Amino acid sequence: MNCLLYPYNYELSAFYLTFPYYNKELQITKLAAPKAWQYATDVPENVCYDFNEALQNVDCVIFADSPQNSFMYRDLVKKMYDTLKQNKHIICTVTLQIDDQTALTELADDSGLQFRYLVPDNKIDVRQSVYATQDCIVIGIVGMFKGIDTFSTLLHLAHRYRDHGYRVTAVSDNPNAALVGFVPLPTEVFDEKHFSSDGIPLLNTFYNQLQLRYQPDIILTQIPGGIVKYSDRCPDNFGLKAYAFSQAVNLDFLIMTVPANTHEEGFYAQISEISEKRFNCRVNAFGVTNKNVNVSISDEQGQIHYNLITKDSVSDFVHELKQKTDSGLFFFDSGIEESFEELCSYSIQYLSP
Repeated sequence: MNCLLYPYNYELSAFYLTFPYYNKELQITKLAAPKAWQYATDVPENVCYDFNEALQNVDCVIFADSPQNSFMYRDLVKKMYDTLKQNKHIICTVTLQIDDQTALTELADDSGLQFRYLVPDNKIDVRQSVYATQDCIVIGIVGMFKGIDTFSTLLHLAHRYRDHGYRVTAVSDNPNAALVGFVPLPTEVFDEKHFSSDGIPLLNTFYNQLQLRYQPDIILTQIPGGIVKYSDRCPDNFGLKAYAFSQAVNLDFLIMTVPANTHEEGFYAQISEISEKRFNCRVNAFGVTNKNVNVSISDEQGQIHYNLITKDSVSDFVHELKQKTDSGLFFFDSGIEESFEELCSYSIQYLSP
């Protein structure tokens, strides 16, 4: 079934590239984006800025979750109605208001069309929590700060480990993960209701149940939030989610995605050591993203703001890191597919007995 992916942005580039590895039933043949959106990375040739034009050449529209969706919610819902009226199926990972979800489902049913609503409820079904350690390998992926992409790394690595013959269970807090069959992380455990009392045992039980159900060789999981505070004005909850996660899950290998900001020599080795003391696992690999922190705006507004940078800038930054750092750490460019094969091989060698 030929599909249109909307609204496309640079954060979905890894999803678009890796989607064929995970879903053989659907083919993304068109990408559409709002006219006003700008990109710092290369844009695929089949990006269209006219939704109705792109709609004519597909059987189904994938409405994907995006950080910008809250600002364009009514327009998204209108486009969903237009899609059904054009006799096209819908797959949706956008969180809808219950009235809109119900009305769209009824319209699809009346029209003989599919409306697949894949938004997880983020609830955890655990009747008894008994703390236990995981027997399989657990690889974590965390951002240095909140807002740094980790989903792309998860997408690129999961299928590569499988290509190497490993049984992999991938866990994600990204709503679009449902489109590729990843297990949703029950973010409810981080709510105030659970977090202060039984959040860690519940999270531990969740991962133990995954191990019993899927019998994986590797659990590959995103870790929510940032791992360190950026500054006193931008603490991002002081990495408490990552700390709770580290107490619930035994990490064997940790990957951190970072912005492309220049630091003093020895900075990344220091971060790795801090991680080992605080989270019981050193950072083994650093992936540089196509963002850097806008220092002046972040300090002024008290929350982290990022600038998008070019692929060449990221490549140059990673090359410089590799030349300057001699600490046994692995650095990779998260915008280059070949980097993930190198990371996969490095981690397998590192974890091999």
